[in-house]
Amino acid sequence: MSPIRHEDIFDADIVDAVELLSSGSTVIATDTLVSTVNATKRVTVSTYNLDDPDAPIEPGDIVVIAGNAAEGTYHVASIVSTTIFVVVESIPGSTGGSVTFYDPPGATKIGISPTNLTTTTATILQNAFGSIDLNHALVATPTDRAITFAATRTSGQVSRETWTYTATSLLLKSIDYTRVGGLVTSFVTKIFAADGTTIIAQTTDTIARTGGVVTSGTTVRNV
Repeated sequence: MSPIRHEDIFDADIVDAVELLSSGSTVIATDTLVSTVNATKRVTVSTYNLDDPDAPIEPGDIVVIAGNAAEGTYHVASIVSTTIFVVVESIPGSTGGSVTFYDPPGATKIGISPTNLTTTTATILQNAFGSIDLNHALVATPTDRAITFAATRTSGQVSRETWTYTATSLLLKSIDYTRVGGLVTSFVTKIFAADGTTIIAQTTDTIARTGGVVTSGTTVRNV
């Protein structure tokens, strides 16, 4: 068996402690942005060497662009050259501004087996956390953040419940009720992304009654 040489070791093959401890806010590098191209999703930076042996930029790294028409958060899809990379998401064409690279959360680099798990089929730890969190949010009342609850009533009966972030008034969760003869026959639960409008999880519950007594109920995951 041949000994391992220094040139046989690549940073992309090693997950170090800094990467595992990252919460998605560990800065790798910052540089001036030259341009972004909408058609190819290519981004060109000014001076930073994307293949820097000590801190290379890798697929999956988080990219935050500021100060131009492409301002926003993206993820690295591939490296084209020492100053050009491709992003996963659609990106507007632009010039100038700045770009900052971040390590992704460490949990995105840890695999798991979904065997015997009942609420997720994810095989990456970060994805499993996200899936379990959404499943929990659909059935639980948000209590771990500064949340404002409100109930809308129609003819004295609750027709809608909402939970919003107190600081921003952006919507986190809503439940809309449908009633027949004053009794709830169905309700739709929605969980929203950070923008307060994009639905990232949704279920529809239907309730059947006989003589006013509940005989069955079904839940369908719509999103």
